[in-house]
Amino acid sequence: VELESRVTESERLYRSIVDGVGEAIFLVRVEADGGFRYLASNPSHERASGLTQEALAGATPEEALSPEDARHVVAQYRHCLEVGHATRYRETLELPVGRTEWQTTLTPIRDETGRFSLIAGVAARVDPDDE
Repeated sequence: VELESRVTESERLYRSIVDGVGEAIFLVRVEADGGFRYLASNPSHERASGLTQEALAGATPEEALSPEDARHVVAQYRHCLEVGHATRYRETLELPVGRTEWQTTLTPIRDETGRFSLIAGVAARVDPDDE
């Protein structure tokens, strides 16, 4: 019972952090066939991109984004897996909120077998007025 309580508290703390940060956070599953599928995103991601959490969860990049943007993000996801560590880059995407620029960090995550099974993304919108 104590362990279950600690796990519940840990999950609540994790969720409050992910939901409360200002940066857009998203999680991508690496499919067995090498494809990618979005698992989750936080409220900041939804507000900044216009992609609802419900619409994004379970979608592939090709289903969620324009063909050009899907090709771009898939190339970034593949690069992240190839180098095997966090990568940071700047990108411009055409999203439901319009054309937006992002500073994005992707971090590959290994499963218990050692295979990269997830990519965690953190992205901050770049405001041209801040430059």
